[in-house]
Amino acid sequence: MNSLRAVIVVAFGLGLTSLESRAADGCLPPVGRGEALSAPDERADTYELDDAASIAVGNTLYVDDDASAGGDGRDWSTAFRYLQDAIAASTNGTTILIAGGTYRPHMMENGAAPFPSFQLPSELALSGGYAGLADPDAPDFRDTVQHQAILSGDINEDDADGFANIDDNSVHVVRIVVGEGGQQPVILDGLTITGGNAVAASAGGGLEVAGSSVVVTNCIFIANHGILGSGMGAFGNATVANSLFIENSAHARGGGAVVFGTARFENCTFTENTAEQLGGAVAGAPNSSITASDCIFWGNRAVNATGVDAQVVMDPAGEIEVVFSCIQDNIPGDGTVPFGGLAAGNVDDAPRFVPGPAGCFYLSQIEAGQFTDSPCVDSGSGGAPSLGFTDSTSRS
Repeated sequence: MNSLRAVIVVAFGLGLTSLESRAADGCLPPVGRGEALSAPDERADTYELDDAASIAVGNTLYVDDDASAGGDGRDWSTAFRYLQDAIAASTNGTTILIAGGTYRPHMMENGAAPFPSFQLPSELALSGGYAGLADPDAPDFRDTVQHQAILSGDINEDDADGFANIDDNSVHVVRIVVGEGGQQPVILDGLTITGGNAVAASAGGGLEVAGSSVVVTNCIFIANHGILGSGMGAFGNATVANSLFIENSAHARGGGAVVFGTARFENCTFTENTAEQLGGAVAGAPNSSITASDCIFWGNRAVNATGVDAQVVMDPAGEIEVVFSCIQDNIPGDGTVPFGGLAAGNVDDAPRFVPGPAGCFYLSQIEAGQFTDSPCVDSGSGGAPSLGFTDSTSRS
């Protein structure tokens, strides 16, 4: 068996100033990764679903917040400065490559954007983490840690710890609307989504899947706010893999995510999310369906719940299956494990997160130099990929 995969990310455990503030506590990785890989798909810490959706072949557009004004987006040298311009120029099947930087949904080349969100049609792919103009000799080099592409709803750039100054933030940072575009899902890969405030719209401060479908890989949902599902609100169909939900906060349920439709989570980590009622990590609504495999739900909090209900909660009229996952309950390590217990491959021992070169959510492993092995090591499903990390990291 392979490890449950604590997600490698830029180090979070943060409030709304998180993207800068964690440098002081050792969670922000060094600028370089130590070795240059020859192609983006050789990155050991990126992840692809075996049955990941593909979109129709279309054109490619380029976005870089360091670009000069007036670009047409057809190449890195003439990249769009603002992501909204690329979305407006897209057609079915367009792939938008996004260089490291921060992108806010109200900004366009010729004035304010028509929507306060990145509103995406179907059959569109957003792929972040490229060097772009920061490396003119290798603009296609992709490293989602070194070249972090941040989609931020912090319109006035004044968010502060404790969700202060967020009244003017985007209700949804990213929004996928029913009836937009074709029939294939939107693909989001290698993005950090932060600063959404969905109090006025109930769910999906970071990402609202209002209709259609989305496939999310290698993404981070951090410091989003709302009534329900502050990181993600899935009213349609969502498949989420190798992604981190951290420090999202909901007034009601589902600090990390709420599901009204169908959601599948693979190799995801939910930690330090909060809800004032139930399901600090994930909540399922009536008639919804949630499947989670090789995930970690630990350290999330709910004011009105303890144990597993503070992590994951499903309405009695919904369906949920959690397998080969690490789930915090009332008495960790007592052998009574939620969601089918040991027979389902689940564990209820602390995952023992340790910092590594790309973030704070590696699994402790003696082989990598820590003093103890995480109970999640070699506890994943047969389908969980083995990353082969042994040097300076803590996953196998």
